[in-house]
Amino acid sequence: PDSAVMIGQDRASEALDFAASIVRPGYNVFVVNSQDSGYASTLVRHLESLAEDMPTPNDWVYVYNFQNPRKPQALNLPSGLGPKFKKAMANAVANLRQTIPAIFDSDEYQARLESIDREANDAIQALQDKADAVNVTITSTGSGFKMVPLRDGRPMTEAEMDTLSPGERRRLEIIVEQLEEELQAIIQRLPEWERRSKQMTQELQEQVCSHAVGKAFGPVNKTFGGGKKIDRYFKAMLDDVMENIEVFAGEDDDEESSVLSRLGGGGENIFHKYDVNVVFTRGGNVGAPVHLENHPTYGRLVGSIKPSSDIAGPAHDLSAISSGAFHRAMGGFLVLDVEELLQMPLGWDVLKRSLRSGEITVDMPGAWYGEYGHEGIEPEPIPLTCKVVLLGDRYLHYRLTVLDGEFDEFFKVLADLSEDMPRDDNADKEFCQLLATIAREHSMRSFSAGALGRLVEESAREAEDAEKVSLLLSPIKDLMIEADHWALVNGHVRVMAEDVDQATKARDRRNSQIRERSHEYILREFVQIDTSGKKVGQINGLVVSGLNQAFGRPSRITARARMGDGHRTVIEQVVDIQSEVDLSGSSHSKGVMVLSGFLQSRYVPNQPLSLSATLVFEQSHSFVDGDSASCAELCALLSSIANVPIRQGIAITGALSQPGEVHAIGGVNEKIEGFFDICSARGLDGTQGVIIPSKNVSDLMLRLDVVEAVAAKKFHVWAVDHVDEALQILTGLAAGERGRKGQFPRGSLNRKVEDQLLEFETARRRSNRPWRRK
Repeated sequence: PDSAVMIGQDRASEALDFAASIVRPGYNVFVVNSQDSGYASTLVRHLESLAEDMPTPNDWVYVYNFQNPRKPQALNLPSGLGPKFKKAMANAVANLRQTIPAIFDSDEYQARLESIDREANDAIQALQDKADAVNVTITSTGSGFKMVPLRDGRPMTEAEMDTLSPGERRRLEIIVEQLEEELQAIIQRLPEWERRSKQMTQELQEQVCSHAVGKAFGPVNKTFGGGKKIDRYFKAMLDDVMENIEVFAGEDDDEESSVLSRLGGGGENIFHKYDVNVVFTRGGNVGAPVHLENHPTYGRLVGSIKPSSDIAGPAHDLSAISSGAFHRAMGGFLVLDVEELLQMPLGWDVLKRSLRSGEITVDMPGAWYGEYGHEGIEPEPIPLTCKVVLLGDRYLHYRLTVLDGEFDEFFKVLADLSEDMPRDDNADKEFCQLLATIAREHSMRSFSAGALGRLVEESAREAEDAEKVSLLLSPIKDLMIEADHWALVNGHVRVMAEDVDQATKARDRRNSQIRERSHEYILREFVQIDTSGKKVGQINGLVVSGLNQAFGRPSRITARARMGDGHRTVIEQVVDIQSEVDLSGSSHSKGVMVLSGFLQSRYVPNQPLSLSATLVFEQSHSFVDGDSASCAELCALLSSIANVPIRQGIAITGALSQPGEVHAIGGVNEKIEGFFDICSARGLDGTQGVIIPSKNVSDLMLRLDVVEAVAAKKFHVWAVDHVDEALQILTGLAAGERGRKGQFPRGSLNRKVEDQLLEFETARRRSNRPWRRK
């Protein structure tokens, strides 16, 4: 089954469990995570397992603010109801847009509408009937209305009036004047009739439409209402619907068109006021979300507002508001790579602002500087309820702690990921379970038991410890992908051990050009390394090089010793040529100083040393650092002083302490394999090998060919605790310990060294010409 926990990460898991359980501000998490760990997906799986047991957060939506259109309101709904609310509102608006026109077109409504205008119509009709009885009609002029006599069914002209007798003309003028007086009386009453008609029409509209509005929005209010804020929204929304009922009816006179234009640029856009923008919902899922944001820009964190070319466009178009990562992680975990975050303009600032305020404020980056392309909308902030989990290395955590005074206030929990874990049967099983999870995540074939065993071994090599496996998952994941490829090429249904071996060899070959070239220089003797015979004051040290892939190689170290003046300190008497020419680091210089301290404490303790010595890495033009060569340098120096040869088929690595203890070093596998490759290329004769510190034995995860050569006694690996043990292997002489009389045994290496140092001092005194500093 998939691995749902972070194996080997008990300390980090406890920290994450604590952060998930504590409900206090500031308890966000910084996960110390190596760049090569590849632990993001595993971390997300662990957070998801925690989030399953966390409370399911409520939904959040944005709705139109009828009191202040430029400040949309945020409403909080029970989990899963946000999309249902959006759909219910859309259905209610669509239903009303069909219902209202049908009501207004009905015969009943039209009849009641006509009855409202009947008083004015009846008065006008009565006047028209009275005028018809006396053969007069009402006509419209540019300045108003007037009465005109008729002849043969048409208005009489002035010329026709002049042909009438004076009495007949006077009679018609009196009739017209009386009718015009009545017409003016009617015209004066028209505003009152129009006002009363408009009021009665509005009352009629409210009467016939309120039922339809209630029928459309009543179920929505009943289902989603109940809170003070949402009830206030429903009341304001219903009032707005009733005020704009003509829009639902599809009426489009000039005045309404102007109003609609001001609201949003067109009659259709007014209905956006009733839209619902769901910015967060769990969609019915139980538990809290876990969101991994790979591109934490300003807008992708807090959300954004889509710019509009229409000055008033976004004022009620809620679709302009987009949710951000903070919304998508509501109530759960938001996972961010801190290095990516710091590279984004304003990314770190908006994270701190949101954590400080405890709110998610959706705006445009220009709002920080008071810059909008137009007067933008300002959505109401939403409470920030997620835990922020930052992924970064130890150095970034340190720098943020030092440079940002608020960092510790916001990220109180440190989850420190281990880079390896101890091996036992149960740990191996858990590790294989993790490998199986990785295989499924990347759609690989299943891995056989043998293939899994090889992957565990490779992971132990990455950890440089036979008793541990590396938890840096990126290298092992890449190896699995390559092994899956070779399984395809080889026609295997499952990934077999030989596929893993082939992937390992192919990877090593791709990355081995520098190593092969380095070994080639040695084998062609451009760089002189002896792997047989004996030499005085010469030894093979071991170094690790490489960029893409580390590899070991031998390096000749030589020492030369002669009589000194006896007045210098031991450090001055042993000259490190690498350091003198600035080709060594402080760690290497420290190793040489420790070597000098060993000489001073072990030999001729009651008088100054008359010694002048030099140490150098032969044919080395690159920078040398680390103290892992100090044991080799001491052996070469003692060989030179005692004039005792060292076996050149043996290389040595180890850090020296002043009492002569050999301490552990790094890269032990690469160092052994590097010397083995040179010896193997020249021919193994059973005398070659490498001396390592005993503390590094548990680190050994050597290549199969090295293991087989050691088993066949063609190559050797010696483990030592003290430099005396190494000296005996290298020279064939026992080092020797001081006896009761304070002297080393005759014939021992230490006796030879001390005797020679005494000879140096005797010779210096006989010369009676001590060197003096200028």
